[in-house]
Amino acid sequence: MPASSVVIVTGIEHSGTSLLAELLLQHPGLAGGFEGGLLLASEPARFPEIDPWYEWMMDSVEAGYWGIPESQIHRVCQADTWEAAYEAIRVTSPLFSGPLARLLDKTPAYQACLPQVLAKAPAATPCLVIEKTPVNLWRSFRKRTTFADYEERCRQYHQSCRSAQETYGDRMLWISYETLCRDLEAELERTFRFIGMEYSHAFARKADLIRERFESDTAPDLPRDEVDRVRRLADDLGVHSGATAEA
Repeated sequence: MPASSVVIVTGIEHSGTSLLAELLLQHPGLAGGFEGGLLLASEPARFPEIDPWYEWMMDSVEAGYWGIPESQIHRVCQADTWEAAYEAIRVTSPLFSGPLARLLDKTPAYQACLPQVLAKAPAATPCLVIEKTPVNLWRSFRKRTTFADYEERCRQYHQSCRSAQETYGDRMLWISYETLCRDLEAELERTFRFIGMEYSHAFARKADLIRERFESDTAPDLPRDEVDRVRRLADDLGVHSGATAEA
């Protein structure tokens, strides 16, 4: 895939987007803050309406954000094109110390409107979509919300991503959270190859820590009725639930 100055990372909430972004940002040729959200706006001039992403652009780098001075954010919003808006971020954010660093825009919210996001993204922008199996995703969601909300979000996600794949499939790479945790080095190498960047074995130094966290997150058993509900949803969506036969 031809190189682009932007790389998009997305996926349904709690699916591992932050983990993937953290791993990718080990590369000295990539930089980015907590979340971007720029392409949620209908045009660069409307970006101030997109909260909290607009505020996050100006929040401090020390807190994990982009650190654009309030006096400079107008350069992003006054850009004539999305490519120019991203370039304004690279010029005004202290995260970018070198002129050649590519911008990593990690935004889970993109997954709900992915066809529209990729239509706006600069040409040849690769999009990395990370997924958890439905049963592991529910393990993450059940701490925060109801099954009805989880189901609604899953259906929205699959509809949006399938639609995006029909038009932009050559720009999209699907990454399994479970495979990433179990075979980190191979998945990272595949991912960096897709976005046209050189892989280093040093990027896999967090493998043991990631595996330990993954095993801790997935160890607790779910009640049988919840596993059955996840299986029925997965069957309806045409995906593997990730539930074991003994569950």
